[in-house]
Amino acid sequence: MGTIESLAAQGVKTFRDLTGQRVTQLSKSVGYVEERVSALHELWGKDALDKIEPEPEKELSEDEKLLNGPQAKAEALNQADIDAMFD
Repeated sequence: MGTIESLAAQGVKTFRDLTGQRVTQLSKSVGYVEERVSALHELWGKDALDKIEPEPEKELSEDEKLLNGPQAKAEALNQADIDAMFD
C-alpha cells in the first residue's frame, strides 16, 4: 500500500474511532436521562404523571419563525463547548 492509501486508511480509522467515542458518550447521556426519568416516575407515581398536561405550542407568525435563524459566530458554540457537554 502506498503512502496516500495508508494516510487515507489512517484517516478513516481515526474518524471511526472519534465517531465511536461520540456515540458511546451520547448513549451514556441518554442512559443517564432515562435513569432520572425513571426515578421521577417512581417518586411521583404514574397517576401524578398522567395528570400533567403539556402546554400547547404557540402558533408563530411568519416573522417570528425567522427569529431563531443562524447564530452569529460570536454566539455560536465551539467544538470544545460541545465536547464539554459529554464529559
